[in-house]
Amino acid sequence: MDSLSVSVTAGFRSKTPSINEMFRVSGVFGVFHVLMPLLGWAIGLEFKKIIIGVDHWIAFALLSIIGIRMIYAGLNKKIKPINITKKRNLLVLAVATSIDALVIGISLAIVGTAPLQAAILIGFVVFSMCAVGYSVGEKIGRFINGKLEIVGGVILISIGLKILLEHLL
Repeated sequence: MDSLSVSVTAGFRSKTPSINEMFRVSGVFGVFHVLMPLLGWAIGLEFKKIIIGVDHWIAFALLSIIGIRMIYAGLNKKIKPINITKKRNLLVLAVATSIDALVIGISLAIVGTAPLQAAILIGFVVFSMCAVGYSVGEKIGRFINGKLEIVGGVILISIGLKILLEHLL
């Protein structure tokens, strides 16, 4: 759901939306949601002790940093808007939204589930949801004027806060 929200934001913020960009955004999120459970499974129980205590803080920090920068750019016309579909930004967002998938991979190792089928299914679902989300976001973006940077930043910070609160409460 986090990746879906970011994809909607990417779609409505895109200056020149295209089918290629939609596939790139969806593909990056889908691939990370395949790789992270596999990585978690490979690392297994040892890594669980390290990541489970900080995964929500990492996701919160990454999403908040980008969200705050977007809000700042939206409020300050002298600042160039952040393009969240740019490679570096998209990779940071993909990591932030797929950290939970790493922990899922660890749990697959604990219960002895074959990870490849699960990871491919997770990746396919995430890819599909992100493609739809990007397309919906693109259509929403046509009707929203003005402060897209601020709206996008608030969405990203909200996702980070949601992840943090889910783990702390």
